[in-house]
Amino acid sequence: MKIEDLQVDTHVAGIEPSGPVKVLYLKKTGEDTADITYELLNGQVFKKALFRADETKLSVASETRTWPFDATPESIKLAAEPPASSSHTFRSDDGGAHLRF
Repeated sequence: MKIEDLQVDTHVAGIEPSGPVKVLYLKKTGEDTADITYELLNGQVFKKALFRADETKLSVASETRTWPFDATPESIKLAAEPPASSSHTFRSDDGGAHLRF
């Protein structure tokens, strides 16, 4: 990805080793350089100079999502359902319907 192709609000990989960053501000400072202000996923904001040599590391990370969803189906099931051995009873305030699972 070329320095000229970087745009504000784009998520870019290759600027920080910790992962993709969101471009907040970009100013071309020379034919082969640009100053970039960017935000990490944890909210920290940094500024650095980019050079032509950095272009080989740069790529658009994602248009919408900046982290993968790679959980196993078993992990999702464990988080979404109560364990089979547990038994819960819910009662309404008026002593009516009972739900048990």
